[in-house]
Amino acid sequence: MLSLDIKQEIIEKHECGVRVNELARQYGRNMLTISTILKHKGAIKAVKPPKGITIISKPCSPIIEEMERLLIVCIKDREIIDDTITETVICKKAHAIFTDLKEENSGGDAGESSTELSSDDFKASRG
Repeated sequence: MLSLDIKQEIIEKHECGVRVNELARQYGRNMLTISTILKHKGAIKAVKPPKGITIISKPCSPIIEEMERLLIVCIKDREIIDDTITETVICKKAHAIFTDLKEENSGGDAGESSTELSSDDFKASRG
């Protein structure tokens, strides 16, 4: 995976006239990979990842982004008080935050798609 910084760099170079095949050679990637990055350049430019996140595999919904931001705050708070935090606790907290955010935003927000995950479908990964 390429970091968000590298993807943004590729987009900038392409906008300055560098061709796809040259970008593929410079970054040691397939032309299809470069083309996919350029196809999604609007979403890549719009990404404002939480502090510490450098790899974005695909654009997240605003609820997922907010959940990740709040989860990082919770983890930092527990670190400050020197409290032990396990993967299981992090996954449960992620699910609880996600559920709360979905309930807050369930008032028919036009920005949310009907294909969004429901609270029952959300699975907090250990990755």
